[in-house]
Amino acid sequence: MIPDSSGSGPPTAEPNGRPLRRADAAQPPAAQPHGAQPHGAVRAHAVERAGKMVGRVRRHLRRSRVEPAVAGEILAVVDASLDHRCDLVDDDHDHRLLHPARTVLVLMDDHGVVDPFLLRAGAALETRFPDMALPGERRVDLGMEPGPLDRLPDPGWSGDEDDAGLLEELVSLDTGLLTVALAEALDQIRHLHVEPGRPALGRGAVLARDVYRPLAHRVDPDGAGLARRFDWWLRRVGRGVLSD
Repeated sequence: MIPDSSGSGPPTAEPNGRPLRRADAAQPPAAQPHGAQPHGAVRAHAVERAGKMVGRVRRHLRRSRVEPAVAGEILAVVDASLDHRCDLVDDDHDHRLLHPARTVLVLMDDHGVVDPFLLRAGAALETRFPDMALPGERRVDLGMEPGPLDRLPDPGWSGDEDDAGLLEELVSLDTGLLTVALAEALDQIRHLHVEPGRPALGRGAVLARDVYRPLAHRVDPDGAGLARRFDWWLRRVGRGVLSD
């Protein structure tokens, strides 16, 4: 469980009543090669950063007047997704660590989403790094249906996919799930520049231009939220990548 730094504390139990798993950052670290930072220390710092994000999501839910019991269900998925990543990262500043919470915040801030089903889906969705995704059994434990996330198509970050086919699959989704897919993709794309070597930056620019921006304007016809964010990224980052 990620300690919540919001001051009000994390949910004490999952929706099914089972106590949330508590991370023991104080355990003695395993032996590491000379000069390497012990993973226990990395995890402790990662848990601290994740806790701040849990608090931030909690505050957004409170400001949006989401009922406390419903907010607890959403936070339980955010907490579990971040906790899973704390076990995997080798660097507490790995940009992948906070992705689930950032997706939830994009949905709330840029599209006004408060639907608990969509926010929980956003917290569990991972299209780029399958090992970072919240395991299916944990999603089921948290009361999430396996079907909806499984219907979301793979964007093909390797560049081997048929983008016309991807666009067609995404268009066939209901508006809520499409919005989740757009928010998750936006957070993936806007952090590509921090990766060493930027191996997927060109692919991200193509996806943003040919797939995600047109769909963002479809769900955000006023251009004030998700559409604005994709437009800005393509103008400030993607255009230079695509012209190389």
